[in-house]
Amino acid sequence: MDLSLNGIIPISRIKKCGFNDKDQMVVTIGNIEISTAFVPEKWLEVDTSPQIKKFDIEKLKPKNRLQLSTIKEINFLIIYGWIIVLRTFS
Repeated sequence: MDLSLNGIIPISRIKKCGFNDKDQMVVTIGNIEISTAFVPEKWLEVDTSPQIKKFDIEKLKPKNRLQLSTIKEINFLIIYGWIIVLRTFS
C-alpha cells in the first residue's frame, strides 16, 4: 500500500508521529533536531501493537486547490502578475 502524498501537507494537520520502537524514535528525532528543526513531545508515540491503522488519504489533501494543468497557464499567470506589478508602480 502506497501512503505517499503528491505534495506537502500542512504542519497543522499532523496529530501524532508514531514509531514501532523507542530506539527508532530517538534516532529519528535526533536527526530532525540536528537539522535545526524540532518535534513537539505531544506528537511522539511509541506503539508496539501489531495493528495497522488506516486513514483516508483524501482527507489530507488540500481542498479548493488551484490546479494548473499546463505550462502555458503557469507562464501566463507569471507574466500577467508582472504586468500588474509594473502597472501599479509606473
